[in-house]
Amino acid sequence: MIKIMNDQCKHDITELRYMSHCKQYRKQCLSCFQSVGDAIAKRNIELVIIDTIPLFDIESRDKYWKQRSNKYVNLAQKLKSEADLKLVERKEFYHTYLQSQQWRILRARVIEREIGVCQGCRAASITQVHHRNYDRLGNELLTDLYGYCETCHKKTHGLL
Repeated sequence: MIKIMNDQCKHDITELRYMSHCKQYRKQCLSCFQSVGDAIAKRNIELVIIDTIPLFDIESRDKYWKQRSNKYVNLAQKLKSEADLKLVERKEFYHTYLQSQQWRILRARVIEREIGVCQGCRAASITQVHHRNYDRLGNELLTDLYGYCETCHKKTHGLL
């Protein structure tokens, strides 16, 4: 069963209903079918209408919240699909960028800065230039990049 806090309903149309499962009278929102406000004492309800008060509509409430939940699940799936597409586009850009003259020049500057020696172990030659982050991909500063040997590069990525 789906529940929501009473103060979250912002709809205006309510109707007095009887909740037989807990023997309470409460207002029920006719838009989202949620219970609104506190229980109403039987003594505060006119006796002439007490027998005409409909039962609290639990089925409609649960159906409403299930539909609403499904709407957000679908939205989350759509956003994930869009994010996946953007990731594919970024990967394609990244791989194309690594083939560019701009990247070759930048890579050579990193190797030159470190005199060709791995920044991880300071023992092997640089074979990989590693991005510290991708915030400025395509417009990197030299400080965004590290020169590593293959072993240190794998360690950086947790592959060793």
